[in-house]
Parts: sequence; structure tokens; C-alpha cells
Amino acid sequence: MTSADEELQAKLKALRDAYKVSLDVRLDEIDATLDRLLAADGGNAEDLNILPALAHKLTGSAGTFGLQAVSDIAGELEALCESLVKEEKDASAEVDRITELASNLRKAAEKEPE
Repeated sequence: MTSADEELQAKLKALRDAYKVSLDVRLDEIDATLDRLLAADGGNAEDLNILPALAHKLTGSAGTFGLQAVSDIAGELEALCESLVKEEKDASAEVDRITELASNLRKAAEKEPE
């Protein structure tokens, strides 16, 4: 491996490491938003609107960094929340599924290779 290859690999690793930190922060944001939604028994429209936006950011960025499981689960969470917003429903009927998806996001992020 040449010096240029090693330098490129080091830069890519630094980008992946930085993304992993930002991923943890984004997952914390999703968890905090979900906690507020749960406290309102699924009736907090503001937080229901925030969740798909947070999930959307993960859908694209996780895929870019090769975290396909995270991307796929975030896409499911995004679609579910968007459908509730579009249909002007509160999240009470889907709160268990939303909670499961948020939990699965965290698990998928922990399982992804470094």
C-alpha cells in the first residue's frame, strides 16, 4: 500500500469515526423525541412531526457510510411517522411500533462494523 493509499484510508476512517459520534447524537435526539411523544400518550403533534425528519437524516447518511441496517430501519420509522402525520393521526395506535423501530435503530448501530 502506498503512502497516498494509507493517507486516504486514514481520512476515510476519521470520517467514519466522526459519523459514528454524530450517529449516537442523532439516536439520542430520536430517543428524546420519542420520550416526549410517549409522555403525551402519542398525542404530541410537534414531536410526531420531528421524528420523520430525524429519521430521514439517518436514512441517507447511514447508507452513505455503509450502515445499511440503520438506513433501512430509519426509512421504516420515517415512513410510519410520515403516514401518521399525513393522515393527521396521533401516534397512540403506533407507539409500540415506533418504540420498537427506535430500539432497533440503536441495536443496528451497535452491531455495525467499525
